[in-house]
Amino acid sequence: ADLAFEAKRQRFIKDRQRTRLALHRAFLIGILITLVLLVIAILSGK
Repeated sequence: ADLAFEAKRQRFIKDRQRTRLALHRAFLIGILITLVLLVIAILSGK
């Protein structure tokens, strides 16, 4: 039972790390898109 619990805990930690990476990537992509849209807006505004 102890080993199963440890394996489950490891999997849980790994899943959390993967989720954090996915969120981080989505966050960075969102920032990039925002910057691109800002640049386009500024350029088209001139």
